[in-house]
This record gives sequence, C-alpha cells and structure tokens, in this order.
Amino acid sequence: MFRISHFCKSLLMLVIIGITVSTCNDDLSPLSGIEERSINDLSVDATVAVSQENPGGATANEGSLKLTDGDKNSKFLIFGYTSDFWMEQSFDEGVTVNAYTLTSGNDAPPRDPQSWTFEGSDNGEDWEVIEEISDATFSLRNKTAIYELDSEVTYQQYRLSITANAGSSLLQISEWRLLNIEG
Repeated sequence: MFRISHFCKSLLMLVIIGITVSTCNDDLSPLSGIEERSINDLSVDATVAVSQENPGGATANEGSLKLTDGDKNSKFLIFGYTSDFWMEQSFDEGVTVNAYTLTSGNDAPPRDPQSWTFEGSDNGEDWEVIEEISDATFSLRNKTAIYELDSEVTYQQYRLSITANAGSSLLQISEWRLLNIEG
C-alpha cells in the first residue's frame, strides 16, 4: 500500500514501496481533486507473462520482470514490436482493480505505448474489454500516467494489449502497476 504524499494541480508525488514516483499531466492530474487516498499496489502479488519476450529472457536486464520490479529506472524492451503484443498479470484468485499505471521508458519516445486495450479474464481464454486508450503520449521520460477506471472490476488475469506504439519497431515500458484505490 502507498499513499499520495503531495498533490497540487499539475504534480503528483507518490511513495511506492520505498521509491518516489512523480507524474505530471500537461492539463490536469489524473487524480484531479483528490487530496489523499489509500492505494493498494496489487502488482506485487502478480505473475507476469508477455506475448513476446526480450531476447535475453524474463530475467534479463530489460526482460519482462522489469514491468513490475518497482523501479521506474529499469525497463522492459522488445525488438520487432507488432500490434498484437500483449502483457498479462495473473493472480491466484480474483483481485479488484480500479486503476492502473504505465511508466514511459528512459529514452526514445517512439518506443512508448500509444494505444492499448485493457482486459480482464477469469480463465485466460475469454477476455472482457475494460478500457481502450488511443493516442496516449508521455511528455517526459520515466513519466508515470495513472488511469482510473469508471468502475471496479474483479478478475484473476489482466491483459494490456498494446495495439500501437509511437512509431518504432521497438517497444519499451518501465512499469505497469495494477491498483486498488480506496477512499
């Protein structure tokens, strides 16, 4: 669990498992109008899977385990990105998610995710669309964007299908966290 430790109109500081994450939004904060809330980071208990792995494997310096390692300065990187790429977080039992984050990589903005579908499943075969995002941009490197859902959803598996990146044949993501925000 972590708490929002500082909030103003354009800057949000979060303390996550001993690290500080800053996020700025050019217009309004994704948590606009929220003074303080308890946030449960569900990703600490997840098993990560991807449709395409870094050539060095999941434990490589830029492997898929970097997606949920709690370090925005590390990243997951793949070569030969295609629009059918997906990444999943699985749990032993259903967990309730009402927000998630994505953190851009440390370099090369064309490698950032730009459009995606967020889905949930209880059997890994039948997926229900929770949210679709198009034309997202990350104005800074290592920028964390928070996406609050319109309602809470409970599934055992969550999938982010990245249907477009910002134009590169590579894809990079520093962090992908699933959250349950209370209050």
